[in-house]
Amino acid sequence: INARKNQVPALIAEVYPKLAENYSDPSYLLQRAILTLTNDVADLINDHIVDLIPGLHRQYLSCDRIAPQSNVGGTLDLLYPIEFLNSIDSNNFP
Repeated sequence: INARKNQVPALIAEVYPKLAENYSDPSYLLQRAILTLTNDVADLINDHIVDLIPGLHRQYLSCDRIAPQSNVGGTLDLLYPIEFLNSIDSNNFP
């Protein structure tokens, strides 16, 4: 699928009919999937699906430090600099 916005709602409606009524049913979700070639297209589809799900949405913000561990010492800051932690883009999924 080309990631044009007018095609995304049609794809979602075809793969997930009555999503608003069945989004909390694991067996409904297990029977369906949309595969994409790139994460950008997956993010576009996921964002649209999240907008279709009723109820309150939450946004979880990232953290720019790692919790200290007694057995590692002070090397975590060297292994995981703030720039690296801020560059991590975890997939959002409905």
